[in-house]
Amino acid sequence: SYNTIAGNYEELYEFKKAILYYKKGLFYANKTDNDTIKYWLYNNIGNVYCFEEKQLEKGLSYYQKSLKYSEKECDLKQIYMTKLNLVWAYFDANNFQKGKVYLDFINKNSQDLDNDPNLVFLNMLNGMYYDYISDFKKAESYFKKAITLGESTVNKSDYSYVLEAYTQFLFHKREYKNAYENLVLYHNIRDDIENKLTLNKAHIAGVNLEIDEYKRKIDEIELENNYQAQVLEKTKTISILLIISLL
Repeated sequence: SYNTIAGNYEELYEFKKAILYYKKGLFYANKTDNDTIKYWLYNNIGNVYCFEEKQLEKGLSYYQKSLKYSEKECDLKQIYMTKLNLVWAYFDANNFQKGKVYLDFINKNSQDLDNDPNLVFLNMLNGMYYDYISDFKKAESYFKKAITLGESTVNKSDYSYVLEAYTQFLFHKREYKNAYENLVLYHNIRDDIENKLTLNKAHIAGVNLEIDEYKRKIDEIELENNYQAQVLEKTKTISILLIISLL
């Protein structure tokens, strides 16, 4: 439950709250023998620290703990996912040599994960690596695959990340006109995502106000009930005293 709450805060860009609830989840997960839940939580905290808080070392330490649990479970999909995150984190920090070790593993095992939504990112990361070593032909091929997959994905954030990386590649190739056109498309998609996020935040703020109003009414009812209970108690006491007096 804490993992889900944290994920919702992460979607709303409330990263401090996301970390708080992920860590609450981790506190309880570490009291159990469920290594899968521990993997999820360590991986998710690593994501926030690496990509949102820009605390690379802290994020990488959480990824490594996540990887330990996924390898313990021998779960290829989980291992694949964490190593994909490690590649992206290292590449984002321009440490391509360390990231390449994990990328090689993913490329070797990607055939076991057909139709995985993370193939968008796998192609993007391969494009970034070949851009780094200036093999523009291979980089272009991987980026084109990533863009094709990204266009059809429901999650437009994934598509926007690919467009951002592809724009940087085009600048590196000095194709400035194409880079500019791609950058405009990237900003249009990000603006659309931000607008939807703003609407969601406004809706949530409205719901919270309604909840606060309901709480206020409940508090009023409780106060009224307490008052009536006190009056009833006093009435009972007076009745008893009257009966005693009559007797």
